[in-house]
Amino acid sequence: QAVIDLLGEFGVAAQSREDAPGVYVGDAKIASLGLKIRHGCCYHGLALNVDMDLAPFANINPCGQAGLRVTQCRELGITAGIEELQAQLAQNLIHGLQQHFLMKAHTHPTPLEPPLSGGKPTSSPDKGRPGGVK
Repeated sequence: QAVIDLLGEFGVAAQSREDAPGVYVGDAKIASLGLKIRHGCCYHGLALNVDMDLAPFANINPCGQAGLRVTQCRELGITAGIEELQAQLAQNLIHGLQQHFLMKAHTHPTPLEPPLSGGKPTSSPDKGRPGGVK
């Protein structure tokens, strides 16, 4: 959503698609999203095509989709430099995450655990689970 909002600020209508990750302007992909989980760690990334040579995309099936067109900000009339786009995209990401977590906090409040008394917790078979430390 942060990329869609960024492009909207420059008058470019973009959208996501249910059948493929990423951000699209018409039928052309402008941003890719990646997610990988390895050894219990989540790696994620975002790539926005700003001003680059798109010719290599003609030799592959972008994102595994034959015939998928790829576009970039420059082709859509966005002349802002990469630094400006990076800064605005970062702000959009921050805003989106803040809104997400604020909404979750209001709909699913996290229960607070009572403070430990006596200074030392005691072990129990449920140690490690909520309420497992007495």
